Amino acid sequence: MKYSNVIFAAISIVIFGCTINANNHEIVSLKEETTPQNKIQEKAEEEPNIPFEAFAYDYSINSNYRSEHTTFPLLIITNGDTLMEKKENWRSNDLYFGIEFSCLIYDDSIIHENRSFYNSINENSVNVRYFNPLDSKIRCFNFERQKGKWSLTTVEIDELSTLSDESFFKFIAKYGFNTSFAKSRILDSATYTDRDEEDMSEKTALFNLENIREQSYLFKKIYLPKTLDCKDRMSLYIKGEGTGYNEKLYFEKINNEWYLTKEVNLGM
Repeated sequence: MKYSNVIFAAISIVIFGCTINANNHEIVSLKEETTPQNKIQEKAEEEPNIPFEAFAYDYSINSNYRSEHTTFPLLIITNGDTLMEKKENWRSNDLYFGIEFSCLIYDDSIIHENRSFYNSINENSVNVRYFNPLDSKIRCFNFERQKGKWSLTTVEIDELSTLSDESFFKFIAKYGFNTSFAKSRILDSATYTDRDEEDMSEKTALFNLENIREQSYLFKKIYLPKTLDCKDRMSLYIKGEGTGYNEKLYFEKINNEWYLTKEVNLGM
C-alpha cells in the first residue's frame, strides 16, 4: 500500500508539470512560468550591448522595461534643487523619445537630416534633452550603460527665465499652438516648397496664409542638441517616425521678433 501511494504521488506530480529533486526532495517546476519580467531579463541577457536607439524605443513603450532600466532612488534636479525619487512615487508617462514626431532644433540655417535627437557623450553615456512648450521647461534625461545595460540615472528640469527680448523658445511656444499668432509671424516674402509625388520634383511659391493648418502636435517636444547657441536664425526639422512626415521650417529674427521665412515639405 505504501508503494502504491508513492507511485500515485509521483504520477500526480508529473501530470501537474512538476518533478522531485532526488537530492533534497524539493518539488521543481518542469516549465518555468513566462512573465513580462522574465521576458525583460531574457532580452537583457540576449542583447547585453544593445544600441541606445533600440533601447530607447523599448524604454519608451514598455513600463516594466522602463522600471527595470531606471536607477532608484532616481536623482531629479529641478532648477538646482535635488530630490531622490523612490520607485513607487515616480511617474514617467512623458518619455516617448521621437517615436511619434521628432522635432529637432538647429541654431543655424543648415539642417543636417542625419542629426539624432539623442546626444551621445560617449559610447556609454547619452542624454535626451528637449523643450516642452506647454510648460516652458527643458528636461534632460541622462542615461548610462554599465556592464552592457542602459539605465536612466538622472533627470534635470530647468524652467526658462522670462526675458524682455523675445527668445526663440517663447516664440515657438506660441507659434506652434496659436494659428492666428502663427499667421501674424509669417514674413510677406516667405516661401513654401512642396515635392511632387509623381516626378519627385520640388515646386516653390510664395507662402499662402490661407493654407496654414493647426499642427500643435508637431511642437509638443522640441529636441535640443548638446550645445545650443540661440542666434538670429533658427530652424526646425520635423520627422514623423514611420509616418513619412518630413518638413523643415526656417525662422529669422527681425526687429526683435521671430518670423517664418521658409517652409519645405518633402513628404515621403
